[in-house]
Parts: sequence; structure tokens; C-alpha cells
Amino acid sequence: MDRWVKIFMKIWIAFAALFTVPVFFATLNRPDRANGWIGIVIPIGFVLFGIVLPKFGRWTGRGEEKFMREFLQTTLAAQPVESQFTVSQRVIENTPL
Repeated sequence: MDRWVKIFMKIWIAFAALFTVPVFFATLNRPDRANGWIGIVIPIGFVLFGIVLPKFGRWTGRGEEKFMREFLQTTLAAQPVESQFTVSQRVIENTPL
């Protein structure tokens, strides 16, 4: 996995924990609400999403690395198509100073 992806995921997990742990414990201290399960499930799901999503992506992309490399190489090596858009009709002369 790319270094920037790892850094982003660490930041995601840190913020997910920072903002959802208080909600989780506040819900546990007040179980008298009818919808108290939301305050327990959502924080856990938020953190688990940040952990499971990269693993799921790696699992679904297994064996596709060669195809993706070839696809990107052919796509990035493609020749530009002649555009019908012109910036200026004026001829620019380059004369030495």
C-alpha cells in the first residue's frame, strides 16, 4: 500500500476514534434511550469502516496488479488527440534578444 494511503488511514482512524469514543461512552452511561443502540453501533462501524475498507479493496484487487499496471502504462502513453479548440489565431514570433 502506498505510504500516503497509510498516513491517511492512520489520520482517519485517529479522528474516528477521537470523535466517536465520547459518543460511545456517553451512550453506555445513558442506556435509557430507545435509540441508544445507534450510539453504540455507529462509532464502532465508523472505526471498522476505516480498517476494513482498505483490506476489502486489496482483497478485491488481488491478481489485478499486472492488468492495472498495463492499463495505466497504455493510458498514460496515449497520444493526445488533436483538439478543435484554438487559443489564438495570432502568429507568435520568437526573435532572439
